[in-house]
Amino acid sequence: GDATAARLWPAASPPSRARPAGGAELRRAAEGYILERFAPAHLVVSGDGDVLHQSAGLGKYLEPAAGAPSRQLLSMARRGLRLELRAALREAAATRRPAMRPRVEVEADDRRQAVELTVAPLPARDGGDPLFIVLFDDLGPPLPRADPPAAAGDDPEGDGGAAAQLERELRDTRERLQS
Repeated sequence: GDATAARLWPAASPPSRARPAGGAELRRAAEGYILERFAPAHLVVSGDGDVLHQSAGLGKYLEPAAGAPSRQLLSMARRGLRLELRAALREAAATRRPAMRPRVEVEADDRRQAVELTVAPLPARDGGDPLFIVLFDDLGPPLPRADPPAAAGDDPEGDGGAAAQLERELRDTRERLQS
């Protein structure tokens, strides 16, 4: 009986001592899997919009600009997203509260994706500059881009409706300034 107990206890005690490290590793692996599979695409940015950390799956929302590499979020934002992103970042920085845009349409290549955009302050670090998390939560599947029929056939400069998009952005900006 005693010899059996002596053989069992030493074998049982190392796993119990190793359990906290194993539990932490298991938790990190599970959290990593959940973030990868189920969390929305996200970034951590400074108040100026410099990207400090980013998740995978941001290609639908961001596109590196030509020229020198930049970490500036607003210069990488795809068409349809830039104005809302700038406004939400300014709002979150000014109020220190989450700023949400319930439906923003991002144009990427030949598709558009409706997203819920959230910019939220992260808990303050000791004396550090404020940081913000930017979340892109897809609303349904991507849809084919709906260009106005007149713009598709009546585009002498061949800019693919870019002028119409700029006019829409200018109109939106004017409306925001007036409000």
